[in-house]
Amino acid sequence: MKNVSNITIRVLAVLTLLCSATIMSSAQTAVIVNKSVSESSLDAGTVKNIYSLSQTKWSDGSKITVVANEDGSEEAFYSALGSSKSKMKKTWLKAKLTGEGTPPESESSAASVVAKVASTPGAIGFVPQSAVTDAVKVVATL
Repeated sequence: MKNVSNITIRVLAVLTLLCSATIMSSAQTAVIVNKSVSESSLDAGTVKNIYSLSQTKWSDGSKITVVANEDGSEEAFYSALGSSKSKMKKTWLKAKLTGEGTPPESESSAASVVAKVASTPGAIGFVPQSAVTDAVKVVATL
């Protein structure tokens, strides 16, 4: 009887984890830009290039200002790009130390990311879909 109880507990634990993963993956992250940006959509590869500082200019030649969100949602965002927060931070540090780039400006909440992107020409950021306002333009959903 004890073995059946342990198996039942394990099965319930696995189901709980699966349900949690499904709920977390359904939370959409919006990639937002300042309304001055001419691009109307971006694919995940382009977003990754921007956040890894490989792409520093928009298609019209204007400077990209990258804004990082440090509200706890960043690991899921970087994971959707096939990376991680720690890998991105290493990339940014290397770029800073070699003079090849400037790490993103960090904001501590979705609302502050939206405000920063809205007020900075050429800026890009990411926030939960629910935090998007009409002050910015959504160019991707991950």
